[in-house]
Parts: sequence; C-alpha cells; structure tokens
Amino acid sequence: MNYILIIFVICLKISLLSSKRVKDDEVVKWVREQGYKSEAYKVETKDGYILKLHRIAPKYNQGCKIPVFLKHSAFSNSFYYVNVPNISIAFYFADRGYEVFMGNSRGSKYSTHHKKYDTESTDYWKFSYHEIGMYDLPAMIDYSLKLSKSDKIFYIGHSQATTEVLTLLALKPEYNKKIIQSHLLGTIGAYTDPPRIPKMLAATYPLIKDIAIHLPYVNFGPGNRVAAMANKVLCTENFPLALCHLSHYLLLGGDPNSIFMPNISPAVYRSIVPTFSRRSGVQQLLHYVQTTNSKRFRPFDYGPKDNLKMYGAVEPPDYPLENISSAIYLYVGDYDRVFSKKDTDLLAPQLPNVHYMLINGYNHIDYLFAQNAPERIYKVMHRAFEKANQEYQNEIIQKCRK
Repeated sequence: MNYILIIFVICLKISLLSSKRVKDDEVVKWVREQGYKSEAYKVETKDGYILKLHRIAPKYNQGCKIPVFLKHSAFSNSFYYVNVPNISIAFYFADRGYEVFMGNSRGSKYSTHHKKYDTESTDYWKFSYHEIGMYDLPAMIDYSLKLSKSDKIFYIGHSQATTEVLTLLALKPEYNKKIIQSHLLGTIGAYTDPPRIPKMLAATYPLIKDIAIHLPYVNFGPGNRVAAMANKVLCTENFPLALCHLSHYLLLGGDPNSIFMPNISPAVYRSIVPTFSRRSGVQQLLHYVQTTNSKRFRPFDYGPKDNLKMYGAVEPPDYPLENISSAIYLYVGDYDRVFSKKDTDLLAPQLPNVHYMLINGYNHIDYLFAQNAPERIYKVMHRAFEKANQEYQNEIIQKCRK
C-alpha cells in the first residue's frame, strides 16, 4: 500500500510540472538545432505576472551538479544567451554537465502576460528592477530548483540582472542559502556615474517626473527600429567596418587605443541587436534616474506621501546589503561605459562576501560576446562552480538519488 502511495505522489508531481510546460518557441527550437535538449515552462509570480523559463539539459552526463540560472539584462531576453553558439555561456556550461535555466522577466519578449493587465495598460508597467528582484527572481529560482530537484543554484546575471539579484538577496535573506554564488557581469548598485544621456535625463527629472510616471512605456530600447536599422546598415560588408566599431565604442565603451580592433566582430553585433526589445517601462528608467540624483541604492521613490504608505518614511530606505551573506563575484570591465568601474568600486566594500575581478579592455557586453570571454570569464566561473560542487558533493549526490 505504501508503495502505491509513493508511486501516486511521484506521478502527481511529474504531472504538475509537465502541466507548466508551454509550446516550443524560437529559443527552444534554436537550442535543439544546436544539438541540446530544451523546454520552456510557465511561471506565475505572486503579483500576477506570467513569465517564461527556458531550460537546457546537460549535454553530457558528468554526475550530479548544482544547476546554473542565467538572467538577462534590461531590454533583453534569454535568446541573448544562446544566439551566438560558439561563445554562448549557456552552451558552455551545458557542455560541462550543468543543467542551465534561463529566466525571462516581466515586460521582456517572452514574458508579456499578466492575470489582469495587458501590455498596453499603465498598470502592467508599474515596476522596476525592484519588483523583478522581489517577485520574478524568487518565482523562477524556486521553479528551477523544483525542476532540478536541488536546493542550491548558481546565478549568473548581466547588467540590470545584477541589480535585481542584489535586491533579492538583501530583502529576502533566505535566498542566500539557495543562491550560493552570484556571478555579476557589469554590476550596478547606485547609478552615480552614468553616461551622457542618462545623466541628461537625471538633470531634467524634476521637470519630467510628473508626466513620465503616467506613461506606461517608451520605445527607447536598443531594439527600436532606428537603432536596429543603424546597426544593420553600419555593421555590414557594404560599409567600412570602422563605422560599426566606432558606433558601438561610443555607446558601450572600449579601449580608446583599440577602437578599430574591438573584442566583438560586426557579425556578432548583427546577431545580438535584433534580440533586444524596443520597449521599456518608464518606471524602470526613472528608478535609475533617481539613483543618479540621490546617489543611493534604494527602492523607487514615489514622493513623500506615497513613500510613507510604502516604506513608513518620507524617503525610501537604502537596501540592506549587509544581509547578503552568499558569495558575490563582481566582473568589472575597465572600459564599461554603461555601468562604470567607479560605481562598482563604490558597491564592492558594502558586500560582506565579495570577490572582485577586473577585466582589462572590456566594455559592457564583452563579458558575454567577446571572442575570449570563455577563456577570461566562463573558465573563472567554472572553477568556482566545481569547487562548490566538491564542497557539497555528498549532499548533491543524496538529492540526485531521490
């Protein structure tokens, strides 16, 4: 009788997980074309957003390992991590026996649904990195752990995904036991040293905030038609390659002595720009503008009256970074023009368990798309992962056998 009950429970769990699977999309199909097993799952957050989670199975069985969770930047999605196969960080770890999950946050291409609102609604876009950290990441992390039958996971985040996980670990300290290592590429806390355009927005914030807060979104992302067309035209063989290199140098940064010999080829730029979204929620942008003006890493400032309701104070409190006990690995490009070394250097001393790595010659997207990224970045992560797998080996094996 007990055996029948056990079998019933196992079948019920499998059925519940399978019911969350969704129809194959372009990411799943692309990953399979590259020779990997992949699925997509539906994940619902506590505040009603319907997200998509992609999974890549280990290509080779190398024993039980802690899974890896990849999180994209603002304006992006999980296709970002697989669309250039020879330097894909997702494929790199799948090739080394890791189960890889790729999360898609609210408002991104594969996560556009909500139980009540559609994407034309102002209410849908009332979020910033704070809500992604507080709701999206826990939902996707927990579901990834359930699928992998693990109680620990490695986190890799780029750009805004670094801010999101810091928010989560600071405000929900219990996740420090689940996310045992966070590897952060192009990290930002308080945005005190932005490039010229965000700096101009920060200067005009008092004039635009009352109007902007009522707009749901703007077509301001790097995937907007103008940016996509410019990239398509400049980064082709019909134009001098110098124009392609120069345009990306001005936007993303780079070594001024090597402007025309960058780490990323024009072909890679042509591949990655179409994956970006053209839309961005206004509140998301305003939150960064606020941190530039306040020079503080803290939740969204709704104004004194609403702040009292939200936070019990007229100003938002700083994020309690002292709560972050898990290991944080900061990868810092010395020529990152988007999230500067200066801001990362301000953040690092506030993190109790921090590992700092300066990457000479890297700009904001070199971490993932430079030809030498597997050697300079992924290999470092892999060593840290393998060390943790050895440390928790007995526990991992027991979990695998269940």
